Amino acid sequence: MFVLVNLKAYPCDPVAVAAAARDVADATDTTIAVAPQTADLARVADTGATTYAQHVSPVGHGSHTGSTLAESVA
Repeated sequence: MFVLVNLKAYPCDPVAVAAAARDVADATDTTIAVAPQTADLARVADTGATTYAQHVSPVGHGSHTGSTLAESVA
């Protein structure tokens, strides 16, 4: 089974959610991934939880203000 917890922009502690998801996944042999906001990706990934980016922009390096490059979240 696969479950994706998309945190969107809800007011929560993404690290706490990721740690809980990791613990439940380990206890139930289920894949539970967490998709936090871009600013929280590294902290969430550091918990050991499966972590997905909510969005990447279809652009390369250059003058793209506000874009999230796939290379920056890989």
